[in-house]
Amino acid sequence: MSIRRILLGPEIYWGFVYLIVSLVASRNVPPTESFSASLESLWYAVPVFGIPLSFVFVAIHRQRRGWLLARTNLACLIGLFFTALRVTNAIDYQDSRNSGVLAGFVISLGLGVIVLVFMNLVAIVFLILARRKGASSNADC
Repeated sequence: MSIRRILLGPEIYWGFVYLIVSLVASRNVPPTESFSASLESLWYAVPVFGIPLSFVFVAIHRQRRGWLLARTNLACLIGLFFTALRVTNAIDYQDSRNSGVLAGFVISLGLGVIVLVFMNLVAIVFLILARRKGASSNADC
C-alpha cells in the first residue's frame, strides 16, 4: 500500500473534520448560551453529513475496496467519537443544564452508528454491483 493511498484515505478526512469542529468549538470562550446552543447542531450535522462523505473514498478507489471499507468504518467510529467529544467539552451553559450535555454526545454516537450501518448497506450493494459489472465485462472479452 503506497503512502499516497494512506494519506488520501478516510483517516485524513476525519482529521480535517475534527480540526474544523475543534476550531469552531474553540470560539466558545468565554462560553455563551447562544453559541453553546448553536454548537449542539454539530451533534447532528457531523454524523448526518460527515459519515456519508467519508464513503466517497470507497466509491473512488478501484482496488482493495473491502479493506478500504473496513478502514472507513474504523475512521468513522473513531472520528465521530472524538469530534462529538470535542463538541460536548465546548458546550457550557454555566448552570444546571450542563448535567444533560452528555446526552447529546450519546445521541450523536447513536445517530452516527445508525448512519454508518445504512452507509455500509449502500456500500455493500455498490461493491456487489461493481464486482458483477467487472465480471460481466471480463466475460464479454
